[in-house]
Amino acid sequence: MRIYKKELAEIYAQKHGITIKEAKSRLDQVADVIVSELAEGNDVMLNNFFNFKIRERSAKQAIDLQSGKPTVIPATRTVVVQMAAPTKRKIKGK
Repeated sequence: MRIYKKELAEIYAQKHGITIKEAKSRLDQVADVIVSELAEGNDVMLNNFFNFKIRERSAKQAIDLQSGKPTVIPATRTVVVQMAAPTKRKIKGK
C-alpha cells in the first residue's frame, strides 16, 4: 500500500486534531526546509527517523557505446537517504 501526501495529511490531521489544509501546509513547510538545506549543501539529520546526506560524485571518463569514443560524465550532486536505526528496528518489528 502506498500513502501519498494527501493521505498522509489526512492521517496527520486526524492524529493532531487539526484541519487537513493545516496538515498539508505543515508537511509542505517541512519539505521546503529540507529541500532548501540540501540545496545549500547541508546534510539533514532527523534523529530516530531518516538522514538525508549530499553525495558528491566526481567527473569520470567513459566510453560512448554508440560511437566508441571517450567521453566525460560530468560531476553531480545527489541525495542519499538512510533510515535511522530506531526506524529500521521498528519496521523490522524488533
